[in-house]
Amino acid sequence: MNAPLIYLFLMFAILFPAHATSKANDLTPILEEVVVVGKRPGPPLWRVDNGERTLWIFGTLEPLPRTLEWDSESVDWIISQSQEYISPPYISASTSNPFKAISTVRKIKKLRKLPKRETLKDVIPKELFDHFVDAKSKFAPRNKKMMGLRPMFAARELSDKALGTVGLTNQANINQSLKKIAKKHGVGIVTTNVDLEIDQALNVFRDTSMEAEISCLNTTLNSINSDLQAALERALAWAEGDVTRLKAFDYPDVSAKCTDDIFNNSAAVTAREQTRAKWLASAELSLQSNDLTFASLPIRELIHPQGLLATLRTKGYDIRGQ
Repeated sequence: MNAPLIYLFLMFAILFPAHATSKANDLTPILEEVVVVGKRPGPPLWRVDNGERTLWIFGTLEPLPRTLEWDSESVDWIISQSQEYISPPYISASTSNPFKAISTVRKIKKLRKLPKRETLKDVIPKELFDHFVDAKSKFAPRNKKMMGLRPMFAARELSDKALGTVGLTNQANINQSLKKIAKKHGVGIVTTNVDLEIDQALNVFRDTSMEAEISCLNTTLNSINSDLQAALERALAWAEGDVTRLKAFDYPDVSAKCTDDIFNNSAAVTAREQTRAKWLASAELSLQSNDLTFASLPIRELIHPQGLLATLRTKGYDIRGQ
């Protein structure tokens, strides 16, 4: 049984855009909800060659349209011909002990809440609280429990609600779909996660300072204001497989602000570096050993000049297609 800490560690790595610089308190008007009808082609594949050996990389993106159904036929075929599927890098914390898992769930629920029946009004600056109330009235007017959450968890929940108003979700589970395809064809799955001890993972959240949480909430509110339209446009470009548009977008730096403030624990920093190194090592090994390998990465790792694809390019591998 996996404890839900995998979700906790991933949430700050994918949700909080870092290039949000607007300080305005007036939020962008709620946009039209996007509804994607019919199967869409999904993203293009990036190809890495080492002589006759090939690594195909699928770029994942979050959030995506809630109604999206992407055409996985070509991906299914490539995976079926592959020797391995390399899953994306992530940090996890899991346990096979069901009693430990139940205990962990209870601890997480407790960690999410402010102590002593405090509310956000009691712990964050008035100007930020007014900004939060304004956003909440637009995106989550009926959610009363949010007021009793710690700032970083309130930030996550409000971000989810804002994305939902335009038909986007962080629960598309594209990577799970890829794993299912690999299992269906009997293709070996290479995991590149780093697994922390449950208590060690909990301590990351337990030890987060209120200052860091307030900073995270402020960043999230500004991100909702400045990046909601861009998130929608990125999602539609991904669904259509529009390479030109995908390469033109600014992909928020997932390591900035909320991530840096909250995951500055030395164990978490080391784990982030280790999991990226594991993915890179697995990719290079596949390019030495397999005729054909399939892998997936967040699309920012394929677009950004300091992403993992750029690292492979500096090592002399031939990057084709995109």
